[in-house]
Amino acid sequence: MLHSVTLDELDTAGCPVHLDSTVAGTLAAAGLVEVRPETGSRYRLFPRGRVGAIRIGDIQVQVTPKEKVGLSRLLFLLGYAHDRAGAMRM
Repeated sequence: MLHSVTLDELDTAGCPVHLDSTVAGTLAAAGLVEVRPETGSRYRLFPRGRVGAIRIGDIQVQVTPKEKVGLSRLLFLLGYAHDRAGAMRM
């Protein structure tokens, strides 16, 4: 069964989840979220300043943009980041 977790990019409370240590390590290594151990197989996930989604085994984690960023602003930021990456290669 797929377990889905959605975090806001500015979430400071995190989300508790039950994971095995292999999935927790893989999720932490991916860099989208910080994985903090709590007790036993329970971990707390925190966003790491990136927006995106990842699926490892039967857990899917999504980090969504803060609500104050509208669609037009998000598209502008994506375009700006793309242009900046191209300028850095020159």
